[in-house]
Amino acid sequence: MEQGNIQFILQEILSDLSAPASWWQIAIIITSFLIAWAINGGLRAYVMHNAPEHWKLGIGGVNRVLFPLSTLFFVWLGGLILASSQSTSILLLANKLLIAMAAIRLIVYIVRYITEPGGMLKTLESSISGTIWLLMALHLTGVLPGVFDALESVKFNLGKNPINLLIALQGVLTIIVTILIALWFSRVFENRLMRVQDINMNVRVVLSKLLRMFLLFIAVFYMLFVLDI
Repeated sequence: MEQGNIQFILQEILSDLSAPASWWQIAIIITSFLIAWAINGGLRAYVMHNAPEHWKLGIGGVNRVLFPLSTLFFVWLGGLILASSQSTSILLLANKLLIAMAAIRLIVYIVRYITEPGGMLKTLESSISGTIWLLMALHLTGVLPGVFDALESVKFNLGKNPINLLIALQGVLTIIVTILIALWFSRVFENRLMRVQDINMNVRVVLSKLLRMFLLFIAVFYMLFVLDI
């Protein structure tokens, strides 16, 4: 969104806070949170009573991701209903914050799934959360386009190819996301493989390592293709 549009939304929010229109929007946000909380609580209770044991181990992470997504859906639905009769600037802001929260929880869930618990995991989670909230703050204040322009103005050569810092950071982000996806698929298949009792444990360990190497190999080729290297 352009800086002018961001400032317009912020001005609308300040205007709505002093008008009756804000109460409807706040009521929708509170109701959305309560409905999402009830849905997630019901899902958790059902899984804990009826699902297989390995589903129970992951329901906490799923709930953490599903809660902001389900809240986002109901806030968006409420905004859709109100939009024809009044301003929905507060709901638009809530949507953006919920998207950021959902992104953080989804990425943290993936990282927790593919890595072992430890101090490094906590540091990584804090870094992910801080980075996404910083980007959201820069976006809401209209500073982010200026940051992109500044990064794009920093130019250097990579071999014989001239690139700028923004493209370089996008390339690094692409590499990280691709590796995370490959490791996530690897862990999913590994967990399924480890539950197969008909195969010797040593064979299962070897197969899981080979599968991880194969998926990382595919990820590297995909990165080379996307980055045109």
